[in-house]
This record gives sequence, C-alpha cells and structure tokens, in this order.
Amino acid sequence: HTTPPPSNMEGPAFSMVAAKRSAYLAAGLSFISACVLVADVVQFSDAPTPVDCPGRGSHAGFQLNNTACLRERLAASNSHKGYSIGFMLIDALASFFMVPAVLALGEVLGKRSSLRHLMIPPLVIVPCIRFFELSVTAGVTQVTDWIGTSDHWHLDGAAWEALIISSWVSRAAFMWLSSTDSILMACGLFAVAKLTYGEGKLNRCWAHMCVMGGIMGVLIFILDLARFTSFFSLSFIGFAIHMFLAFIWFPIIVLWLGNQLQYMD
Repeated sequence: HTTPPPSNMEGPAFSMVAAKRSAYLAAGLSFISACVLVADVVQFSDAPTPVDCPGRGSHAGFQLNNTACLRERLAASNSHKGYSIGFMLIDALASFFMVPAVLALGEVLGKRSSLRHLMIPPLVIVPCIRFFELSVTAGVTQVTDWIGTSDHWHLDGAAWEALIISSWVSRAAFMWLSSTDSILMACGLFAVAKLTYGEGKLNRCWAHMCVMGGIMGVLIFILDLARFTSFFSLSFIGFAIHMFLAFIWFPIIVLWLGNQLQYMD
C-alpha cells in the first residue's frame, strides 16, 4: 500500500490566503497614510505666522528678502517633516504589500492572456517608484534642515532665499515620478478590468471600480501636466482626488479583491 501524493491544491490555496492577507494589510496602510496626510496638512495650516511674515501662499516674503520670514518658512516646513516622510513611507509600504495580491491576480486572470504583461509590471513598478521618491525626499529634507539649523552655516537673506527655493525645486522635480506612478497604476487597472470582463471569474462591479480608478489615475496625470498653467489651484484638485483614492476607493477595492482571492483555486 502506497501513500498517494499530496494534492497540488495546497500550494495555490496557501498563496491565495497569503495574497488575501497582504491585500488587507495594504488597504489598512493606505487608510493610515491618508490620516497621516490629513494630520500633516492640518498641522501646517494651523501653525502661527509672524505679523511681519506674509502668508505661506504668497511669495512676498521672497520679494521683501525678509530673513526672519524665510527662516520661519523653513522652520514651519521642517516642523512637519515627520508627517511628510511618514506618509510617504506608509504609502510606499501599502503599494508594496499589494504586490502579492497582484501576482495572485495574474495567476487567476492572466495565465493565457497577453494583457498579463500589461497588468503586472506597472503595478509592481509603482512601489519601486514610491520608495525611490521617499529616499530622495528624505535626503533633501535632512540636508536642508542641517544647513538651516547648523551653526556652521551663516546665511543672509539671499542665502536663505536660495536655500528654500532650491529645496522646493528639488522636491518638485520628483513630482513627475508621482505622475508616472499615476499613469502606471491606470494602465494596470485598465488591464485588470479588461481581464475581469473577459474571464468572468471576479465580480464585474469590482471591474467597474477598477475602470473608475484608472480614469482617476489618468486625471491626476493630466492635472500634474496642467500645473504649468495654474500650479496652486490644480494642486488642490489633485490633492482632493488623491484623498478620495486613499481614504475611500483604494481600501474598498483592495479589501474586495482580498475577499475574492480567498475563494480562488
């Protein structure tokens, strides 16, 4: 009498359970990152502004070359750097923990489809972009803080102005990474929706939400490009869409995906 070989269903079943847990963790991290971002915005907006320093939305401080005002702006920016870096870290981790769910989804939907190559790579590249953006932003923030607070540097008004502007330009240079992040996410979601409609293994309403997420990703990309015309107003619109995605859309769609994965072979 010989013992029959173990069923090969145990491996896939375990991978789907792991993918489900990873998706749940990604949804929770996304919601936490949105809360951290809100706390960051609230703290920065509630910070007091000296009487002789124009509002933070104005460039008058640079025109006046007011050293005290420029120092206050840098101090206000550095005071909430923990929130900013924390948000970027949690957001990057959320996208990282989505990778197992994406790979499992590729096994379910894309085994015999060329769309698999359009679905998996963009969604796997996204966390790489976010971690790179995090490392660069943390470095720029730390160096700017060191120059602005160290006794080794004796800055006058023009030097303070150059320091703050260069810091802003360095950070804004990676705004295009966020744009790339959005368009890659949109491509992956459109491919997921197309495969879901064709295979019929997942809920079609979930596929509709993927399409909606892809459209919002394209919209964020367009808004980033349109910032050349009206930076502040379009930045606010992009921020509002991002908050909707992080607070509502992403947690719902990822939790729904995890719930569906646990029933897949």
